[in-house]
Amino acid sequence: MNFKIFNIILILIFLSSIAFSQPTRSLKYISPKQSKNMAKNAEKFGDIYSAIAFYEKYCAAKTDDIDALYNLAELYRQARDYTNALTSYKNVFSADEHDKYPNALYYLALMHKMTGDYKQSLTYFEKFKKEYKVEELKKILKSDIEGCQLAEQLMTDALNVELSHLDTTINKAYIEFSPLLIAENKLLYSSLKSDTLIYFDIEEQNKPVRKLYIAENKNNKWTGGKEFDGPFNAENINTGNGTYSPDGKRFYFTRCQADWQNKVICSIYISINENGEWQEPKMLENGINNPAYTSTQPTIGKESKKDLEIIYYVSDCPGGKGGMDLWYAIYDVEKNYFKEPKNLGSKINSEGDEITPYFDQNNHTLYFSSNAWPGLGGLDIFKSSGELTKWSKPENIGYPVNSSYDDLYYSITKNRKEAFLTSNRPGIVSLKSATCCDDIFAVKYLDLYIVKAQGNVFQIKNDKDNVDDKYINSNLSDSSLVSLFLIDEDNTEILLRTDTTNAFGEFEFELDRDKNYKVIASKDGFFNKQASLTTKNIPKTKENIDISPLGIKKISKIPIIIDNIYYEFGKATLTPEATVTIDSTIYRILNETPDIIVEISSHTDSVSSAEYNQKLSQKRAESVVDYLVGKGIEKTRMLAKGYGETLPIAPNSFPDGKDNEEGRAKNRRTEFKVIGSSNQFSILNRENLNIIKDNK
Repeated sequence: MNFKIFNIILILIFLSSIAFSQPTRSLKYISPKQSKNMAKNAEKFGDIYSAIAFYEKYCAAKTDDIDALYNLAELYRQARDYTNALTSYKNVFSADEHDKYPNALYYLALMHKMTGDYKQSLTYFEKFKKEYKVEELKKILKSDIEGCQLAEQLMTDALNVELSHLDTTINKAYIEFSPLLIAENKLLYSSLKSDTLIYFDIEEQNKPVRKLYIAENKNNKWTGGKEFDGPFNAENINTGNGTYSPDGKRFYFTRCQADWQNKVICSIYISINENGEWQEPKMLENGINNPAYTSTQPTIGKESKKDLEIIYYVSDCPGGKGGMDLWYAIYDVEKNYFKEPKNLGSKINSEGDEITPYFDQNNHTLYFSSNAWPGLGGLDIFKSSGELTKWSKPENIGYPVNSSYDDLYYSITKNRKEAFLTSNRPGIVSLKSATCCDDIFAVKYLDLYIVKAQGNVFQIKNDKDNVDDKYINSNLSDSSLVSLFLIDEDNTEILLRTDTTNAFGEFEFELDRDKNYKVIASKDGFFNKQASLTTKNIPKTKENIDISPLGIKKISKIPIIIDNIYYEFGKATLTPEATVTIDSTIYRILNETPDIIVEISSHTDSVSSAEYNQKLSQKRAESVVDYLVGKGIEKTRMLAKGYGETLPIAPNSFPDGKDNEEGRAKNRRTEFKVIGSSNQFSILNRENLNIIKDNK
């Protein structure tokens, strides 16, 4: 079953390059049989509108030809003429006595959904689910049903936004796409500048194509039509989806052409700015582009740990989850190459299409459109927080930004109060049907209340320090790193942003409402400190919250004695009391400071032989490590070391030879010592770290 909307949109984009004649010139002079043959021929070349015209003439004369009627319904759907598609699918479903076209019922339900009739759509989806067991549609059908049920809630909780259709200097009769604000008053977008359907000879050399254009905002009005400067637009090649690297030195965009099989293939190109001049674009390498598959719609971000550039893009290449998937590749600017691309995973990608990504670097939020997550219509816009393969569950961004029609190419401004998208909702500049083609719309959020969270970081000098204003002000920790994590519904921690404290130890983050977060303060040579915070159930008018001061403590090279870790006499088994102590000490430290590598050591008194004590202490240290591994701490971060009776910290006996019970108790101890870190500070004990690596 072909329900991939992205392919339909690509076909519409390329109508101008493959339409070969005006069917109205010949319709009145041909027979129904000739009309059917010409319809098939036009369909073969991808000329949807000519095929529709010929099929309409044929089906009007031959009302009992269900095959032709189904083909006409499919063409209406591909042209996104939902009203005529709905009527045709209904006629096929009513006349199909032998269940030759079970898909007709599915698409009948879908067309009702696309026209906003959710009640009727739900009835038909449930009927299809009951009568036809189509395994490949199982998951997407579930999403369709959930979307119909979600629609009422989203429309009841409608966003307070102002939607405006950009004027006809920008929006033309064909599809406009990929709007992106590249300066305060400049909008980059792609278009085919024509107000009418273009026909031409198939042998014609210079075909009309889509190009990159610039619109400018003057006196609060967007006007466009000026071709984008640079070596990007090309003759006979459709160009679009432009975006800059964060430093503005690289420009990524897409070029699309039909191959010898008339299949549209898009590839991503890059142009580098050298000495103020944009260089000749080159196709991206290392697996991002594949001549047999489409790669398109790039958006650029940066990953958190090494600040490397990431390209997120769309492709139907092998290894995906469904139709069109979102992929990413990391670009190393210094080495000038892309690492092997990877799929974003099932947290984002579905069995349908995920397309038109836009990555908001300020908030680590990915906006994209999907036809397989629960939505109001065909393609809805969703958002997810994270990076690379770690993402929060996608959220529908709401009505009326999303509609029952196709909504895609969403991009948002830095203050998040304005955005742009493309949609085929009624009100567009129409080419054929009222919903055939996408136009660009501007969105203004009228009551977006962003929560700002402020806090500060200070250094703890000893365990007796109090957390009061006087103390904090005298021990401010500037240049500390503070990381903000979103806590997803399944308790997954997703890094959103990392910032540096100012000279006063202060930091600030912007938060969304109705979310749970965690902040972690870190500094070279210090234990991390974390705090939880939430924006759930806070008043709508509240825009600021305070985070408890974060005190960070310097990491000492001297071992830390962990009291109250007990074992049964002569055994290595941890007592329940011991696990409680480990949970509140070693585990907490390792969990809060995930980069440190530690030695966990066990010591005994001098009772029994030295050999016995050595083996027992080693087993006891290993039991602590095993317990922590069971709680999710990586084994490669811990070295178990048994010292037996070799390192006493108190006398085991008095000078007269009698046992010193107090001294022996002190010697029977467990210690914790940081011996290195992956990135926070220099390695303290390379010999021990090599032992850890050898014991992997």
